[in-house]
Amino acid sequence: MLRISKRVLMSRPPAVTGVSHTPTKRKSHSKGGNQHIYHYANKTNWPSSNHRCVVCHHTSNVTLATLKGILEKFGEIVKTHSVPMTTNVSSTFEMATAVQAETAWKSMLSLKLEGVRKVFPYEEHENIVGYIPYWCKDDVEKGLREGTLVSGPIRVNPRMYHNAFLSDGNNQDILIDSVIARNRSLPGDIVVVKIRDPKHWGETSGVPKSDTNEGESAKVKTADVVYILEKQHSRVCVGELASKRDKYVLFRPIDNCLPRLLIPEEQCPGEYFKNPQDFQNKAFVATIEEWGDCDVFASGRLHQFIGERGEIETETQRILIENGVDVSDLPEFHDTGLNSGTKFEDRRDLRSECVFTIDPSTAKDLDDALHIRKTGEDSYEVGVHIADVSHYVLPDSDIDRSAAKRCTTIYLVQKALPMLPRELCENLCSLNPGHDKLTYSVVWEMNGQGEMMKTWFGRTVIRSCAKLSYENAQTFIDNPDAELEANRYPEVYDDFTLSMLREKTVMLHNIAQSLRKRRRDKGALRLDQIKVSFTLDENTGMPNSCYEYKRESSNELVEEFMLLANISVAHKLRESLPQHAFLRRHPEPKAFMMSKIAGYCANHGIKLDISSSCGLAKSLCEAESSGKLSKSGIHGLLHFVTKPQELAVYFCAGSIKDEEKYRHFALNEPLYTHFTSPIRRYADIIVHRQLASIQQGAHLIENTQLQPADLQVQANLCNTQKAMAKKVQDASVQLFFYAMIKSVGVVFDKAVVLQVYNHSIDVLSLSYGQVARVYLDNLPLVGSKHNENRATTELVWPCSNDSKYKLSDNEMKLAKSGKLALPKYTSTVTQTIAAFETVNVIFEANAHEVKIRTFLKNPSVSEEN
Repeated sequence: MLRISKRVLMSRPPAVTGVSHTPTKRKSHSKGGNQHIYHYANKTNWPSSNHRCVVCHHTSNVTLATLKGILEKFGEIVKTHSVPMTTNVSSTFEMATAVQAETAWKSMLSLKLEGVRKVFPYEEHENIVGYIPYWCKDDVEKGLREGTLVSGPIRVNPRMYHNAFLSDGNNQDILIDSVIARNRSLPGDIVVVKIRDPKHWGETSGVPKSDTNEGESAKVKTADVVYILEKQHSRVCVGELASKRDKYVLFRPIDNCLPRLLIPEEQCPGEYFKNPQDFQNKAFVATIEEWGDCDVFASGRLHQFIGERGEIETETQRILIENGVDVSDLPEFHDTGLNSGTKFEDRRDLRSECVFTIDPSTAKDLDDALHIRKTGEDSYEVGVHIADVSHYVLPDSDIDRSAAKRCTTIYLVQKALPMLPRELCENLCSLNPGHDKLTYSVVWEMNGQGEMMKTWFGRTVIRSCAKLSYENAQTFIDNPDAELEANRYPEVYDDFTLSMLREKTVMLHNIAQSLRKRRRDKGALRLDQIKVSFTLDENTGMPNSCYEYKRESSNELVEEFMLLANISVAHKLRESLPQHAFLRRHPEPKAFMMSKIAGYCANHGIKLDISSSCGLAKSLCEAESSGKLSKSGIHGLLHFVTKPQELAVYFCAGSIKDEEKYRHFALNEPLYTHFTSPIRRYADIIVHRQLASIQQGAHLIENTQLQPADLQVQANLCNTQKAMAKKVQDASVQLFFYAMIKSVGVVFDKAVVLQVYNHSIDVLSLSYGQVARVYLDNLPLVGSKHNENRATTELVWPCSNDSKYKLSDNEMKLAKSGKLALPKYTSTVTQTIAAFETVNVIFEANAHEVKIRTFLKNPSVSEEN
């Protein structure tokens, strides 16, 4: 909403009632160090009767032992802490009492020791802030048995690294609210926490505020890490050499969730000490070697230089290293494949059927194919055929062990890191047209509405007649009677024709639409997010453009039959292997977050039924059809509903007694698994082996030698690796989006407002799917006013043809001091920012940090500018 008001010519901001002209400085969260202590060097009074710490800045020639010997004359020293700085050393001494500390401080000031530059009280903390020493293993085991301690993987908020979370096992998150409380644990580590007393519980950040539950407590459990059960994080990081600290060099990781490191100077390049400025933006690999409970900085070891920050190759290496991706060579695979003399007595021969694949046009690993044949007036045989990878990858072979560790293919924007050797992925197992291929199939007898009468599982041999792209299939669906131009389609093999392919594609499409409607009517939840794809320069590999990937009916066709195959296989496994079945479940979303989001949406006139996936799905449909939200607002709503969702996970049926926990929340299905992508997922290979064992009557899965406990261990690893692969893929997309913006300068887009804060707003880009934070302090505003109760902010912009969209660093300093003079303007325009509304945003590349910065466009500036 915009309001324009006339004002006289002026060069300084007008006095607008209730509008802040000087943005408040945002709170910064220091990773450690002593930047703040200079403020207290000239104090004349001791802070309070609770403060017991004296800080000394001294040269390295003055030893800690010398200072302790002097200070011990004035009282008992409880704890000491020493940190090297750029030219000095900062040592902190905690005395037994505040009186002793004050006496020691005043005495040190009067002594004026050579080499001691400053002495002052440590005002920010009453005592030395250190980490809690880890509990002994016996106490930890006892606490876990008695339920007084909780364990699990720790998740660190990458945007607010001082906040971390741990699931309490009952669909609720425990908040770990500081770096100190995280106690040297790193993202992904399996930690043990001690829940604090309820009076010390806090609130989660990043959850929309709601006033619909005023009578309920908004508090969430908070805890402190007391032990690390498993160091899942590799302790490897990528960063830059920041500054010299006595006999060390401070190493600053790019990932804010990791600690800064002290690297011994002998490990650093000699050139660094001559020309440190030449090492800005140079990325190195280091490892965390040790991190004591009184150390602000961890001890590290420098390994290698990997390149200049901002370059695609360097940043891709960084992403892979930080996430512990295995980039070692895959085992060699030697196999002559199939030949004309190969016999298939143990397989159902489907080579005479019109089988074909539908995949992205660039796909090389084709692991699924379809066929359909009409068998009566309203009856069909439909088959899903999946590459029989387990025929080639034998249990406990080198390739199997490698795949079991990797668990998944990792997709970057510019390339894929395959789980299996390329000879298998792209040749032997890939269902390329015109070649006999071994497959595992699910074949149904069903009617035109997709209602199944019979299901068959078994090993087969097929011969695909065509490799259709999604675009080819969509053209068939959209134009079932148009004249076919052969040169617009891929080659069709054997005795099949394009018209036959089109007829069968349309038949599959019609059944798929019935399957999809029935799933949605049953309450299946679909939370589609905006997905982007890139066009890359053939020579440089740099992004030329970026566009939203649109899902079409052809995508839905393939998806419906793959889902049906996975569901059918899951029921077969559970029925035949009740203890061993390798399944996939999707837990219910986090109840606390879901409740808060429902309340937030209710404040904006949107009702969400969060009692079940079915209720939530119907609520989303009603919100979309009611017209209360625009199309962009619906994107914002889907984003909110996605945030509290748990990740789907693999599990072995024998590891969970409560069958209600087998359910897949989003699909609203009692049983589900992954069967359809064994080329890129190890879980699917396990499922194929289990199906084979059922066919062979080996109910103990003798061919895999895996018992339920072994299967659960593998399931846990698959879950970890799948989450890592998603994180890597997202980071790769973010990197290429940054590179594209850097190459073109700035990018304009429309975005939906997600949340409104006092000095910032969160938005979702509608073309690129980027979730970004816009800091109001960076905008050339006349003023702003935040309404906490209505969760809105009014921005007052100068009416101007100037296309300026941000303040420079110098202008921001002037703004904070109230001395900023805006360009002359004759009127202002007031823009009201509220959730689910659409705004115009500007993306800009920040080359120094290799990040994207986001700004709002002045609504008074014309589209041409």
